[in-house]
Amino acid sequence: MAADSTQQRILDSAEKLFGEHGIAATSLRSIIADADVNIAAIHYHFGSKDELVKEVFGRRINQVNEARLRNLAQLRAKFTDTPVPVSDLFRAFLTPAVALTQDPARGGLSFARLVARAHAETDAAVQSVLFHELKTVLEQYLSELGRSAPHVSESERRMRMLFSAGAMVQTMLLPLRQDFLNHFFDAKMSQEEIIESLVTFCTVGMQSEPSTAERL
Repeated sequence: MAADSTQQRILDSAEKLFGEHGIAATSLRSIIADADVNIAAIHYHFGSKDELVKEVFGRRINQVNEARLRNLAQLRAKFTDTPVPVSDLFRAFLTPAVALTQDPARGGLSFARLVARAHAETDAAVQSVLFHELKTVLEQYLSELGRSAPHVSESERRMRMLFSAGAMVQTMLLPLRQDFLNHFFDAKMSQEEIIESLVTFCTVGMQSEPSTAERL
């Protein structure tokens, strides 16, 4: 078996088991058994469990962030010196993450479960991966939002972006809550409709007038 294929199997098994049982509760032994490899393979490719955790999250998060940066570059090229519409910025930022959890070829439900676990656990390695790579991307989007929504202070923009990120995570977890959705909605929403609803929600929140406390 080629090394890259072995590495892929380890990552896939770790992603699945971390999502099903939690990161702390998943042992290297269980990952080895699921991936049908030996302990030497994990040490060779990753070195330790912490490094494996970083790689499991990193491979998906990097895909999302690369797409976000491509989207942002296209918007900057399109609007040049004109502020990018807030809705376009949110669509460019939110779509890659939501689409990922609904794509079986890139993790799908398995990654959705992992996202849920990641936001329920406080493992330092997990938090480091979640926010280290995201920070650079966020700063670029926040810079554009500063031009697109100048009536909102920087601190308020950052807080509203945090709220929007929370809504994004909840949307990413919708594939895990099909029973809830079936009881809550009369009609099935497509992925595109869900994303547009999320974009509208975040756009209105970002563009709204500052709160009373903010104006004081």
